[in-house]
Amino acid sequence: LSMRPQGSADSSGCTGESQRYLRVTPASYYLFSIWQPPSRPTLCEESKQAETESQRFERTLKYHRSQIAAYRKNWEYNPDSNATTSTKTPSRSWPDNVPSDNELPWLIEDVKYCARSPNFRSDKDYCSQLSFRVASALVVQFNETEQKRGLEILKSLAEKGHPDAMVYYGMCLNDGRAGLDPASDVAVSWFKRCSDMYEHPQAQYELGVAFYTGEGVAEDEEEAVRLFELAAEQSHPAACYMLGDCLLDGIGVEMDR
Repeated sequence: LSMRPQGSADSSGCTGESQRYLRVTPASYYLFSIWQPPSRPTLCEESKQAETESQRFERTLKYHRSQIAAYRKNWEYNPDSNATTSTKTPSRSWPDNVPSDNELPWLIEDVKYCARSPNFRSDKDYCSQLSFRVASALVVQFNETEQKRGLEILKSLAEKGHPDAMVYYGMCLNDGRAGLDPASDVAVSWFKRCSDMYEHPQAQYELGVAFYTGEGVAEDEEEAVRLFELAAEQSHPAACYMLGDCLLDGIGVEMDR
C-alpha cells in the first residue's frame, strides 16, 4: 500500500509533510493497524531547525520582497475615510469610525431618542455605541468646551464598563485633552482594567507602549513585548509594527529579524 500525505508549500518552498511509502502484507496488517511509527520532524522542519537566525532572516526577507506590490496596495487608505488626509496618511488609527463634523449634529439628536429606536430593542448597547461615537468626535474639536463635553461622556461610559470608552478615556487622560494636565498613571490604570476585563487590543497596545516608554508605569520592555504580541495576535496594526521592531532590534526579546 502506498501512502502519500499531502502538504502545501510555505514561503520557503517546503511542504508541510514528508512523503512516506509503506508496504503492508496480509500477515503484518493486524500489527500495523494497532502500531503507529514514532513521529519525527519533517524534512522541512529539520531544515528550519538547522537554520541560523541570519539564514532565516534572508529567507523571510526574500519572501516578503516578493509580496511588496500587494503590501503597497493594501497600505493605500480609503480616501473617503474620516481618518485620512489628502496624502492618505492616517491622522488617527483608532477609533476608526469617528463621525465627520457634518454627521455630528444628527448623531447627537439620535442619542436623545435612541431608546425609542428599533435598533435599541435588538441591541442594548446601541445607545452606548452612539454616545461613544459622539464623544469620539467631540474630544477632537478645536473648541475646548466641546472637548470637555466629549470627555465627560467618555468618562461616564468608561465607568459603566464600556470597553472602547475605557481605552479612549485613558488615551485622552494620557494626552491631556480638554485642557487637562496629562495623567499617565491614571491612564495606565484604565488601559490595564480594560485589558484585564476584555482583552481589548487597543488597551493591550496602549499598555504596551506605557511599559515600553516608562510613561505612567515602571519601564519593562519584556512586558511591553508580551502586550504587543497579544494585541498583534488580534491583528492590531500598530502592535504588529512594534512587535516587529522589538524583534528586529532585540528589545525585550531575543533578536529574531
